[in-house]
Amino acid sequence: MTIEELKLRIREKIGNDDDDDDDNDIFQKMSLCFNGCVLYDDKETLLYYDMEENSQLELHDFSEKFRNMGNFGMKFVDVSDGNGLKQCEWAKEGPRWRMAAWGLCLEGICTNSACNAFRQQVVIPIGYKRFDLLNDADETTTVCPVCKEYVEPKICGFNNCWWKFEGRKTETGKPPKKCSSDWTQADNKYHYFGDTKSSMVNWSQLILEAVKQKPKN
Repeated sequence: MTIEELKLRIREKIGNDDDDDDDNDIFQKMSLCFNGCVLYDDKETLLYYDMEENSQLELHDFSEKFRNMGNFGMKFVDVSDGNGLKQCEWAKEGPRWRMAAWGLCLEGICTNSACNAFRQQVVIPIGYKRFDLLNDADETTTVCPVCKEYVEPKICGFNNCWWKFEGRKTETGKPPKKCSSDWTQADNKYHYFGDTKSSMVNWSQLILEAVKQKPKN
């Protein structure tokens, strides 16, 4: 079952009438949360989010104000696992949605059915900066390079920079785990974390930073 199918079942359960514009608008502003993470991607399955029978979900207000508060976590690649870091040479040509910039890049799936990059993994150039995934990712910063619609970031990549991270991972039944890294160099190749089910973890905080020159301190 997908998240979208689950939402439809919930709507049927609470008796939401599709013809009632007011109720429909209210429902669209709500979002499901599980294990501290907002379930943004309607096309993902319950198994992807590690949901089991009798798992408990929360329904929360999904207004822009709520999303920017960062009270809930997100599912993102485990940047603390150095074994998951890969690299590849630059291609001489490729689609518009796979063009990277120097520094930090994020990646996610475009869900806009009217876009040429629909269901494709797109690159979101961020550059040389400090980026808070839970607070800075929104409809102005993490967008598809083709249609400019919001894309939920899932993995990250680096090139021609020094980068580091700091964050807090969460796991059901366990206390949050703080983790961070020292400055790591990414040369003139695309260094990225692969996107597999086993590589994705829940973050209640994750800040990525990329700079052109390694700081002296």
